[in-house]
Amino acid sequence: MPVGAGGKAKGKVDGKAETFERGSTIQRWTFVIDKDGKVIHKNEKASTAGDSKAVLAIIEKASK
Repeated sequence: MPVGAGGKAKGKVDGKAETFERGSTIQRWTFVIDKDGKVIHKNEKASTAGDSKAVLAIIEKASK
C-alpha cells in the first residue's frame, strides 16, 4: 500500500473480528542514534517487517 493511500485493516475487538477503514497513513522513518547523540542512520522507507533486523545490523557494525 503506498504511503498516504489508507485502506482497510482487520483486527479483533473484544474477540469479535472487525474491519477498520483508514483514510490515510503516515510515512514511517527509522533513525539510529549513537551513544554520543549523533544520527548514524536514517531510513525513509522503513518497513515494519524487516526494520528490526536492519537496525540490529547497523548497531552491530557501529559498535565494532
